[in-house]
Parts: sequence; structure tokens; C-alpha cells
Amino acid sequence: KAFSGDGATVALHRLQPGHEPKPHSHVNEQIAYILAGRIRFFVGDEVKESGPGELLVIPPNVVHWGEVIGDEAVLNLDVFT
Repeated sequence: KAFSGDGATVALHRLQPGHEPKPHSHVNEQIAYILAGRIRFFVGDEVKESGPGELLVIPPNVVHWGEVIGDEAVLNLDVFT
């Protein structure tokens, strides 16, 4: 689910265990807020594991992707500016 205004997009994503990670980049800064589950984010050369209540900032034009850790779906709220 996503909603866009003139300067930002808010999107709610659900990633299931075993999903195929897709490395990508975009011109937007992305702020990811993890609501449920655990995820391993790859952002450029950095790797960060995140769980409920944690935030991650992904700078514009940096290749990134996430892998679900464990067998619980990850629910995250993303803000793109």
C-alpha cells in the first residue's frame, strides 16, 4: 500500500520469509521503520540487522536490499522523499 503527496511517498511493505531480494537504487532518500519481524538490510557496503521499533535511513542512489531473518514476515513502513 502506498500514498504519495507532492514531495513524499509513504508505503507499507510486507516481506515474507524466502522472498527473493532485489538489489536496487532510486533517487529518493528512504527511511524504513520496522513494525514487525527481523530483516537484514544491505545498504552500499554496510549490513545492518533491524527489528521492531528500529529505523534505517537509505541515502539516494545507493544500491540496497533486504533479506527476511527467520520465519516471521517483516512489516515495514517506508517514507520516500
